[in-house]
Amino acid sequence: EELTIDHDNLTASIRLSGQTKDVQSWSFSSLAALSLIESLPHPIEWRAEDIFSMMDAFALDRTSHSRTRGTHSVYLWREGELLRVREDIGRHNAFDKLIGSALIDGIDLSECAIFTSSRVPTDLALKAIRSRVSLLVSKATVTDGTVTMAKTFGLTLLGNARDGAFDVFNLGRSAD
Repeated sequence: EELTIDHDNLTASIRLSGQTKDVQSWSFSSLAALSLIESLPHPIEWRAEDIFSMMDAFALDRTSHSRTRGTHSVYLWREGELLRVREDIGRHNAFDKLIGSALIDGIDLSECAIFTSSRVPTDLALKAIRSRVSLLVSKATVTDGTVTMAKTFGLTLLGNARDGAFDVFNLGRSAD
């Protein structure tokens, strides 16, 4: 029946059929919410050969993405080793599946890189930052807002990783 949002306190109050419930809101578009996020501690070391290896593995992809182009694939790498692959029809779902499975298994994501088939909007980059992933590589493009966010929080951000080349949008140094 009613939704009230308190942007300063990051909360929402919802009234359903005469009942009122308070819920925590994590709307990261607000400056207050972004101020709660810590910059990444340090970028992981990487070489162009590492990125090309990711691209080669993606080119050999045997998931639904390679057959249909109707899903998104996300790869988790650590020190040149492919740890896992997840896919889903939605890029956020694929990303969440990958992060969730890694966290369940106790993988230290600050030592990992993620390669994704999807473009990278700010909310996807924010998921990487909040998960402590410091290297995010996309086969597709990134948004201007994502580049700004990467610079702010120290995310190494590479995009357009295909056809033997990639673009470097940020090298992982935060603005702090």
